[in-house]
Amino acid sequence: MNGAVHVLACLTRIHDEATFIDCISLTNNDSTRITGSSTEPFLMPTKTSALRDEIKQTRPFNSPSSEAVVSILRTAAVVQRHISQVVEAGGITVQQYNVLRILRGAASVGLPTLAIRDRMIEEAAGITRLLDKLETAGFVLRERSTPDRRQVLCQITPAGLRLLTQLDEPVDAANERAIAMLDDAEKSVLVELLGAVRAGLASTRPGRAALSPARIIGG
Repeated sequence: MNGAVHVLACLTRIHDEATFIDCISLTNNDSTRITGSSTEPFLMPTKTSALRDEIKQTRPFNSPSSEAVVSILRTAAVVQRHISQVVEAGGITVQQYNVLRILRGAASVGLPTLAIRDRMIEEAAGITRLLDKLETAGFVLRERSTPDRRQVLCQITPAGLRLLTQLDEPVDAANERAIAMLDDAEKSVLVELLGAVRAGLASTRPGRAALSPARIIGG
């Protein structure tokens, strides 16, 4: 393709018992969207990297892979700051919020410390300190397991549940705003592509399970 970027995406849509195939062929900045029997222009972004502008980088990226990785890291940081503004209004950090969401999902059964760590969106080396702060704040309760007294089980308290309930609606709204520029089909593609990246990296890391796409903020 002489270096041209070519993406062919076929989306099947069913409407009024009829099936239409949307085929989008994107080559550099020139593309056409074909929907059923109609054809309409599809505008592509310019080749100039908005990412380079954002991070004030004057030189081109070494490779498409380098640009993609930096774009993922930059986007994750921007989204986390966006969510943090909402969560921190409740007096907790995003990581603490993540722990409380995990424990709410575990209900009265609770979870051991390492199980919480493994389920977190961002690995937390200081999971014990995170739990210490949540316990001090009255949001988490830790008790020795029965019959294995060596294992400590963590549970969310009624106060922790009330806090999450207060944050549920604002966080859901923040999630919607974060990717409001994408339609549902684009969101699905984004989830699949990011999932493929995580799965590929997890396969090279012994002892670490692949992260589920469901393990997202607000998931």
